[in-house]
Amino acid sequence: MLHSRSALLLLLMAVSLRAHVDPVFLRHDRSLTQAEDLAAEFPAAVRVEGDGSGTLIGPRWVLTAAHVLDGMSPFASRVYVNGRAYAVQDAYPHPKGVMSVFDEPPEVDLALLYLAEAVEGVEPIALHREADGVGREVILVGHGDHALAGQEVYMPDGVARAATNVVDRVDADGRLLLKLDRDGTELEGVGAPGDSGGPLLLRDDEGVRLLGVSSGGFGPMGDYGMQDVYASVPVHLAWIETTQRAAEAGELEPLRWSRSDAPGDTTVGRVVAAFFTALSDDSGEALREFSAKRRSVDAREFLPDDSWADYMLQLGAAMQALRPQHYAERGDRAVFLCQLSGDERWVHFDARLDGDGKLFLLGLSDGEAPSEPAPDGD
Repeated sequence: MLHSRSALLLLLMAVSLRAHVDPVFLRHDRSLTQAEDLAAEFPAAVRVEGDGSGTLIGPRWVLTAAHVLDGMSPFASRVYVNGRAYAVQDAYPHPKGVMSVFDEPPEVDLALLYLAEAVEGVEPIALHREADGVGREVILVGHGDHALAGQEVYMPDGVARAATNVVDRVDADGRLLLKLDRDGTELEGVGAPGDSGGPLLLRDDEGVRLLGVSSGGFGPMGDYGMQDVYASVPVHLAWIETTQRAAEAGELEPLRWSRSDAPGDTTVGRVVAAFFTALSDDSGEALREFSAKRRSVDAREFLPDDSWADYMLQLGAAMQALRPQHYAERGDRAVFLCQLSGDERWVHFDARLDGDGKLFLLGLSDGEAPSEPAPDGD
């Protein structure tokens, strides 16, 4: 999906977000236990912290979707390989993998993660090199939401699940499309919200190879006719391998966050500072004034000034005092990590601005304690 943390609370101050996907919604006459058994055969299909997935393609390399980076914290960035956590040292999105809006995947939804240490005991999956996926049976693996077609959806639980399908076609941009059919493959399935970046695999006499990376989905969510979209590995093979070589040679700058102890004198920094100042006013008047001046048109239509201010006051009372500990920003986005006073829990804020410098989205969720080394190498 675009990004979805284990939510303590989620405040959407604008339009709703389109969910991006990865396995598994499974045909109605199968069991989720079968999906778990199949996924266990592919330990190189990894979980990316921030509710994403990826594939181990080298001892220190994970290939995922570019928009998965959008949900990764700059303070606690890890991937889980066969149950063990590995810190992410650097991230390299495709040049056309930058998110321009919140509800659509980027043009080329691919990114590479470079781990702080090599993975041991798990064999990386080879990249498929020929663009011949149409009509072939494939395997999808992920760690997100899961359900049988048309039935109750269960939230992510950290367990990998897999399904099978057949590549229907390739679109004009080279992306691979699948569909959930009632009478499809033996373990027919498509994506579910929660684990974008996961692998689309080919398995035959030559072994297992990575054909695609989960990017998005459309159609009837969780039911027959839903379609799944994957970025093609063969189409972008040159970028993947060139990026790996250049990064290992120190010739390529990774994605960087600007980190500090407090908001800086930037557009997003000033908005964040003003928000915390307004939040400290128990009357709510400062919050209403902040909303009128600082929140985007879409955000105010979604939740009007008075309603937003009242909600924030309730939130502040429920959470008691916050102690901001870490702050990072990149472009029009700021992420800050706080710890509840007298509590061991961390709270993760994610603020984003629209093109006019107004607050478009403010997300609040469970946070992870900062990890070392930092994702930006600091």
